[in-house]
Amino acid sequence: MSVDVSALLMTQSTVGAVIASAGLLASVAGGAAMLVPAVSRRLLPMPKETRLVDFLPFEEMMADRMTIKTKRGDLLRVIKVAGAELQVTSQNEHEALGIARRTWLSQIADRGAHARVFTVRTAIRPGQLMPHPNTHMARLAATWESSFEGSSFLTDHYIVISVDKKAGKLALGEAVDLTKAALSPFDPQVLKDGDGGESPLKILGRLASPISRPTPHYSRGASVSEQITSDTVEFASDKSGRIYWTSGLRKKSMAIVGVKTWGDATEERMLADLASLKFEYTIYHHIEPLSRTAGTMKLDTAKRMARTTFMTENAHAQFAAVGEIIGGGAEDTQVLCNYNLNLIVEADTDEELDRYLSQINTVAAQNEVTTVVEGPASQAVWFSMFPTYDKLPRPWKFLAVNVATLLAMQRNSKGADRSPWGEGPVTILKTSTGSPYNFVFHDTSDPGNREPLGHMLVIGPSGSGKTVTVSWLAQMAMRFPELRVFFFDRFYGTEVVTRMAGGNYVRFDDDSCAMNPLQMDLSQPRNREFLTTWMKLITGLTDDASSEQFGQMLDILEAEPSRENRRLKEIWDSAFSADSAAREAIRPWISDNQHGHVFNALNDSLDLGARMTSFDFTTLLSDEQKDNLGPAVVSYIMHRTMDVSVHRGHPALYFVDETAPLLRNEFFAAKFAAGLQEGRKLGQIFICAFQRPNAIEETPHAQTIIGQCATQIFFKNVKAKEEDFRIFGLTGRELDFVLGRSHGHLKRAFLLRRMSEAGVESVIIDSDMGVLGDGLQTFASGTTKVRLIRDLAQKDPQNFRRLYMEAMAAEREAA
Repeated sequence: MSVDVSALLMTQSTVGAVIASAGLLASVAGGAAMLVPAVSRRLLPMPKETRLVDFLPFEEMMADRMTIKTKRGDLLRVIKVAGAELQVTSQNEHEALGIARRTWLSQIADRGAHARVFTVRTAIRPGQLMPHPNTHMARLAATWESSFEGSSFLTDHYIVISVDKKAGKLALGEAVDLTKAALSPFDPQVLKDGDGGESPLKILGRLASPISRPTPHYSRGASVSEQITSDTVEFASDKSGRIYWTSGLRKKSMAIVGVKTWGDATEERMLADLASLKFEYTIYHHIEPLSRTAGTMKLDTAKRMARTTFMTENAHAQFAAVGEIIGGGAEDTQVLCNYNLNLIVEADTDEELDRYLSQINTVAAQNEVTTVVEGPASQAVWFSMFPTYDKLPRPWKFLAVNVATLLAMQRNSKGADRSPWGEGPVTILKTSTGSPYNFVFHDTSDPGNREPLGHMLVIGPSGSGKTVTVSWLAQMAMRFPELRVFFFDRFYGTEVVTRMAGGNYVRFDDDSCAMNPLQMDLSQPRNREFLTTWMKLITGLTDDASSEQFGQMLDILEAEPSRENRRLKEIWDSAFSADSAAREAIRPWISDNQHGHVFNALNDSLDLGARMTSFDFTTLLSDEQKDNLGPAVVSYIMHRTMDVSVHRGHPALYFVDETAPLLRNEFFAAKFAAGLQEGRKLGQIFICAFQRPNAIEETPHAQTIIGQCATQIFFKNVKAKEEDFRIFGLTGRELDFVLGRSHGHLKRAFLLRRMSEAGVESVIIDSDMGVLGDGLQTFASGTTKVRLIRDLAQKDPQNFRRLYMEAMAAEREAA
């Protein structure tokens, strides 16, 4: 949410003169007095006082296992905040979340509470996934999953609420309760030691000992300062402001970044951009919400100071406007806050730390914010993270709305822990904030649902990465051994990946696939029923006389002992009377000049024994093909694949690449729509892909597709228009991403939306797969790569995958 302060105060030059000036609104008055010398003199240890624990303010955790008492008698509690979705919510939802944060600040101001808000970004190692049975795909999976080590981050949000000794436990309890109520959309939980939950001492240990990061627990009478201190610290004596930490043989360098000047608006966007950085840091907000009385007094003091220098009419009006807002005379009543924003950055070396600081400075500059690496003041800022150290070297006076905007508290989108197909997720994806996302196809929001929806809709222009992404997800899903995968392809787009996965690629533009539906096992009623329907399909005859002859044909087939004789060409004379309509209608299907070569094989060679089978429908379902050949082939293939899935008990994944042209065939469209509606109960998921978002509206099955596809993936399309996506109900921020108006720093990305009864989960995924290196050529679709893998597979069926990858490496080196 972007808050333009000048608009807020109903004047054109508010920012520089009143709100965004340093200290006590003092750009008008000539600048704020720096508190660094006094604070530093008070905080710097005396020569013999070198133990950090002696300077930490904590005394003990009280018997309630929630409240921590300081040496001065202040009381504090820690609240962990799950966060809320801020990047892709609707405008109304976004504004409501901003109002919730702003309301919270106003409410705790009356209790005299301080709030320290920490967003802690920690590198994590994703959990172990099921091994992949295919050697080549296992290597790709290992490369992909290992890339998350050191580049995946978990973001945790904590609020430390404190009150002074005079306010006491009652005021603390009220402030905490108000926090829980006002911030309920962010899911705040008061931390209590014990019962298997997170201890409130964990975040204090993370701040006080950044290397060892102790996680102590309640111990009656134990000194909390002692419990959380296990690292040794040295504050640099020069002006660098560096803080050096040691724990055994491990060392860390730390720097603290502050804000020197703000832009004309405070924005969440800067916090979101920081989340794309690939290193650990802590964002630290120090907030002292001032009561209405205290805020008015501060403003009056600033105004008196401003009168000592020249003050324009605009400045007078601005002071008056702010006074009404704080005093309650304006419609938009708010509190004034003493506020500080700092980033605590750690690295293993000074050189690495310098690189991190440069990246932070770049992000800030892009958001019109000037940062400063704290020098001698760094010690004072570091200690100010802990209650009782309440003086700030660089204080700002912000209205609550500005502070609320900067309290982003973005929720971690974690995905699902397991798939209905087996233990663990399908694969790990990386969100735009760097956190790992456990991807599964199914909506697992309801643990009691034994038949969750898993269908997926993918939309993106040509070259955006649709086929590569779906192929990758499908290949990673094959780590579950029972799954069978069927791709309905065009122009050989998935032939390379199919062959590399050990699958069969079925073409209909040559004689490599020989089919004969009449050779199916007719002792199975489902096969007899299918053949009856199939004969009606290829002949177009549904009259009683024809149906009777089709039944006679089945009887003859069942009595025929030789499989080779069970062909339309062989039984045409004996099964159908000379003057029957059926005999004439079957003629094209036995004629070599028409379709006789398609379904009259001596032996049906349609092999579905591999775990993955892809079919190229480029010619069969082209717009030029007007007869029933395409429907006849699709019908037979669907029957055979359904037999694998339904009757042999294998879950199945169907991917219909470039779905729009195939849906122009009415028979295929009807089969596909039926699959969407019935597949959930049969353990099947269907994935459809479209280049144009409005192409779905051009099919009569649009509502079925959208209603049944619980997961939607949108790639960026800068040439599209907002109205093209109207049918999907995207929020303004989702549209910003899809239309290329946000997240431009991501080389490749897509929006993942999942609809469930619990609501809409929406997360932006960083889909750059460059870490796979030459392995990306597994998903190549160009003519050159297709011809290469065909030739290699024909020459050396055992080693063609290795030879293909060697060719790709040689090609890269030559380039």
